[in-house]
Amino acid sequence: MPAPNSAAANVGFPRPGEGLRLVLAGLIPLAACGLQLLFWEAIQPFVWFLFFPAVFFSSWIGGRRGGLLATGLSALLVWYCFIPPRFSFAVDRPMVVISVGMFVFMGLLFSQVHERLRQANRLAADAQFRELFEQAAVGMAQVGLDGGFLRVNQRLCDLVGYRRDELLAKTFQDITHPEDLAGDVALVRQVLAGELQSYTLEKRFLHKDRTIVPINLTVSLVWDGAGQPEHFISVIEDITVRKRDELATAHLAAIVQFSDDAIIGKSLDGVITSWNGGAERIFGYPADEMIGRSITALIPPLRRDEEEKILSRIKRGESVQHIETVRLKKDGKLIDVSVTVSPIKDASGQIVGASKVARDITERKLAEAALRESEGRFRTLVETAPEAIFIQTQGRFAYVNTAAQRLFGASRADELLGQPVVDRIHPDFRAQVGERIRRLNEEHQVVAAADEVCLTLAGTAKDMNVSAVPFNYQNQHGALVFARDITELKQADEKMRCTIAELERSNQELEHFAYVASHDLQEPLRMVSSYTQLLAQQYEGQLDAKAQKYIHYAVDGAVRMQTLINDLLTYSRVGRHGKPLEPTDAHAVLGEAIRNLAAAIEATHAVITSDELPMVQADATQLTQLFQNLLANAIKFQRGSLPRVQVSARAEGGRWRFAVQDNGIGIEAQYAERVFIIFQRLHTREEYPGTGIGLAVCQRIVERHGGKIWFESQPGNGTTFFFTLPAIQTKSPSPMHPA
Repeated sequence: MPAPNSAAANVGFPRPGEGLRLVLAGLIPLAACGLQLLFWEAIQPFVWFLFFPAVFFSSWIGGRRGGLLATGLSALLVWYCFIPPRFSFAVDRPMVVISVGMFVFMGLLFSQVHERLRQANRLAADAQFRELFEQAAVGMAQVGLDGGFLRVNQRLCDLVGYRRDELLAKTFQDITHPEDLAGDVALVRQVLAGELQSYTLEKRFLHKDRTIVPINLTVSLVWDGAGQPEHFISVIEDITVRKRDELATAHLAAIVQFSDDAIIGKSLDGVITSWNGGAERIFGYPADEMIGRSITALIPPLRRDEEEKILSRIKRGESVQHIETVRLKKDGKLIDVSVTVSPIKDASGQIVGASKVARDITERKLAEAALRESEGRFRTLVETAPEAIFIQTQGRFAYVNTAAQRLFGASRADELLGQPVVDRIHPDFRAQVGERIRRLNEEHQVVAAADEVCLTLAGTAKDMNVSAVPFNYQNQHGALVFARDITELKQADEKMRCTIAELERSNQELEHFAYVASHDLQEPLRMVSSYTQLLAQQYEGQLDAKAQKYIHYAVDGAVRMQTLINDLLTYSRVGRHGKPLEPTDAHAVLGEAIRNLAAAIEATHAVITSDELPMVQADATQLTQLFQNLLANAIKFQRGSLPRVQVSARAEGGRWRFAVQDNGIGIEAQYAERVFIIFQRLHTREEYPGTGIGLAVCQRIVERHGGKIWFESQPGNGTTFFFTLPAIQTKSPSPMHPA
């Protein structure tokens, strides 16, 4: 409490009751005089009859000053009004003086006695006040008009953290929060102005450690005997706990109000007493529509008995936890809710109502239904899956599907459940599988697919391909394992490897045979051709036309046979005598092929052009043969037109796709496979010469390079042959030029 300003401090007001006592002390002798005059005929000659009681009561009411006033006034009144000669102050005998003196003596005695009694009462009251002051459960202080502390009790010292001597050296301003001073000053001024007898307000003190202490302050003004303001009495109550409780209550109220859950208070007969925002959002009713109504407004008719059972348990002091049920919204829709109801007790512990918390679980219920449906479909899918699926936890079978039972030779799931997984693994793979299980269970790592060998319950070994992912099953870390029986596949692979090896051996023998046979046939054919030609020269003019024709047939057949044998040698050498694939400039190779065909190009006036061609990974000799065969066919298969050939290439991923486009006679689509078969021809030798081996050689070259070859054609409009070759990944294509 801050000190008032100087003007307010100097304002004095009579203490109520002090002046009144003196007035009463003076009025009592006057009243006694009036009564004695009225009844003087009956009272005389007892002149002091009513004045002794008057002085006694005046001194009791007014203390020493009141007694002295009454004594003096009474002596004068009796002397003047009742001692002869009456209505005069004359003294006609000595006894008058003695009588007046004795009365005055008795009046002084009464005054002194009453003053002593008043002082004793005051001292007792002061002692009692001091005891109450010190022993009070609240802080108390006597505060001067300047705001300084005159007296403080220990409770106040403890409240603000100062020793008594430290606090007495301070003022109320020193320990009052600066923001609270203005309000305190205004109330002090009203008390000093007589507008208030006392005031009470909540304010903040500053603790010695500068923390804030909330208090409730009551201030009264004490007046001195002269009716002047003397000091203030302040009663200080620590309301820290109350403020904390109020804050907690406010927070709780905010939590309740803004909770997503419906929080509803109701009486023991089911009447709603409180309704939060969550209830409004869930059920659609505002609070003013529901407070005072029965809770049954939210309950479907077929579930009304639930409320009776709940209230019965609440009245017994029991709580109802997480009942899942159905409730009604304002629009009539049913929603799934989870309800918790607890009893509400008053200060005496009596149950006076219930608190209901309802959570809308409609979406959860829908999700659970969807999950159950999904789990059902998943379980059906897993159970009917052709692949073995099982779950392991702690290295043991926790679930096996039907296919897993078949894989391990079990007729029932319980023959495997709980058994160690490694017991069903071939000894050669148990260490590997044990490590995979550890990584799954402890490190939760996905395990890549691997081939293992399992053992059935009967001890039969089976090949299987196994993959697994970490999986929590029934609150335990484990793995979901997928196993596929690959025993037959392994057997088929082994059979295929044997077949491939046999084919490779057979091909090698066939290639060797073709090479040897074609090489060994060259000499007899040369002899047949040479001697037949010598015969024709030796007997020229001696043989008739038929003989000459037969000799021509023999020579032509030998030449064609020799050509076929040479082509067969070329075909067989593609696989046997190929060079390693290396970076090759396709442009340079194309130029070499064009030079090899210079005579045919010149004879037919063919025009060969190309786009930029890249570097490729290839056998340069075989790539030259590939270009040469395709260009030769483009020049040969014409019907009187000037041959035109365009060579191009474009990148496709990590490969190059080449195109050789001509304007020749074209190929019908039905011959797409036949043209690449060795010695297969679509035309007679009289129409177009050749052995039919060129495209077969092209296909074999492309396949050796890991590519493929095909064509697109329209009969009469030319043909485009496509083939792919591997690109050079580490180098950029070299500059390319038209051929």
